[in-house]
Amino acid sequence: MGKQAGGQCDTALHAQTGAQLLPADAATESRPASDTGSAGVKRTPSHLSPAGLVTIDPAEYLVEVDLAYAGSNNFVCLPIYAADAPCMLRADAAACLKRAALAARRAGLSLKILDAYRPPAAQEVLWRICPDPAYVADPAQGSNHSRGVAVDVTLLGDDGTALDMGTGFDDMRELSHHDRPDLPAAVQRNRHLLLGIMLQAGFVSLPTEWWHYELPGASAYPLLDEAGVLLIDRRL
Repeated sequence: MGKQAGGQCDTALHAQTGAQLLPADAATESRPASDTGSAGVKRTPSHLSPAGLVTIDPAEYLVEVDLAYAGSNNFVCLPIYAADAPCMLRADAAACLKRAALAARRAGLSLKILDAYRPPAAQEVLWRICPDPAYVADPAQGSNHSRGVAVDVTLLGDDGTALDMGTGFDDMRELSHHDRPDLPAAVQRNRHLLLGIMLQAGFVSLPTEWWHYELPGASAYPLLDEAGVLLIDRRL
């Protein structure tokens, strides 16, 4: 298995999987769906999905969306989501993202979204391929992506080109960690730019991944299972 997105794919992995796509509600077990009121009654405002998520529209949020797991440019070299999978977050995470996007624009930059909400079934697929809790959350505890409060991002320059962050997205090496003294000054500046933009918007960082940001206290949010998102059969 390649350690870096966009690297050489393991052909044996393709042969092992077969890549059958199923609706998320047919491929996953029952999980907590959305927030409830004090009387335990599920509340779903009209602007939210059935699981309680908002869709991140690029024009509204001033971001570029390119979900890595909707294609093969990721560490498993396979699409985990459907090609037209929506980019979604909880409303409070979406509000922070909008603040971050505006801050980036003020600096002549823009945010590119690489991953956001991730169905629990997709997390199980990733864990089967890479059961390393330093980079992939154990689905038994749940990923904060599956809670709808985590987002993977990078920065684009004014010409639309991604800034050099020293490694690619999903590069599972220590070079992807924050506070690396062995990276060029230009890479350090780019990472600090992204870090400052995301922190001032209300997110917190993950020490092992320069691209990953989430809401404070993310693990307190319940896991969400958004129906209708297509992904690879979790039984692979």
